[in-house]
Amino acid sequence: MRNNRIHDPNCACNECLVHMDQVIVDLKNSINISEVYALNEREAQSCQKIFKDKDEMLDKKYFCESNEDDPELLINIPFYTQVAIKSMVLIGGEDGTAPSKVKLYVNATNPDFDLLEGKPTHQIDTAENPDGSLVYNLPQFKFGAVWNLTLIVPTCADSDHSKIYYIGFEGIVSQKKQKVPLSVNVEMLNSNRVQGLDEDKS
Repeated sequence: MRNNRIHDPNCACNECLVHMDQVIVDLKNSINISEVYALNEREAQSCQKIFKDKDEMLDKKYFCESNEDDPELLINIPFYTQVAIKSMVLIGGEDGTAPSKVKLYVNATNPDFDLLEGKPTHQIDTAENPDGSLVYNLPQFKFGAVWNLTLIVPTCADSDHSKIYYIGFEGIVSQKKQKVPLSVNVEMLNSNRVQGLDEDKS
């Protein structure tokens, strides 16, 4: 029996999840990987290769890293359906390249590094986590109705660039399908970023 707590339509607390008989699953298959993009990544589309099956998360063959002398990295992650994200696992690089902090933004439209000027939906102090045993739990009142998640790495542990081997999420998959493709002109965003850096140096 449910208590007297007020629950809105997007509520994803444990009580609602049990009541709706929803199952917590690996959300990898709910990610529209072909539309995942990154800004300031050294190798184009390398960000799409870090969303692996759980049994492959320790595989170091693929990774995403930022450009040299700039640890900032933005990864935008669209989902096929609305999801409620309960937790995240992030495996960072070695030798100080692991992100030391991650800022998360829910349902941002055509996101770029301008998001750093505002307040993130949530912020996590992260570690290298080489065996993937460290799980970051996310507050459900913030991540109960996610169509698109943007992850920004502002700094890394002790290097001039950041590196990520794996990102994984667990949560609830809704029946609500994505209607509007969350695509963006990544070349334009990168061009604007470079232009902004040039202006700062002038």
